[in-house]
Amino acid sequence: MADAKTQSRRLFAAISRGDVETIRELCSSNVVHVEAGGTFHGIDEVAAHFQSMSSAFPDLEIVVGRQVEEGDTVVTEMRFTGTQTAPLATPQGVLPPSGRHVDLPGCVLHT
Repeated sequence: MADAKTQSRRLFAAISRGDVETIRELCSSNVVHVEAGGTFHGIDEVAAHFQSMSSAFPDLEIVVGRQVEEGDTVVTEMRFTGTQTAPLATPQGVLPPSGRHVDLPGCVLHT
């Protein structure tokens, strides 16, 4: 099995491509994804969320920065960039397309 950094990078690349099949392959069925916009439980919710993100931001790119790994856990500094050209489904409702470019720094922990 690949190390945690490699798996994490594969997941970020799959999210950037909107590759739901690979996202499902890399995440456990009981995955929990927490972000500022909400919490997504289980692979179906997580896959749907990332599919919605890639649809709303067709130029989505997750740029991976520094990674720190210990055992099966990796912490990654990253940037989420993209332009919202389509509606974005969120737990609070649908955001209409804004045409705005976003460049959001973040830090992600994967186990």
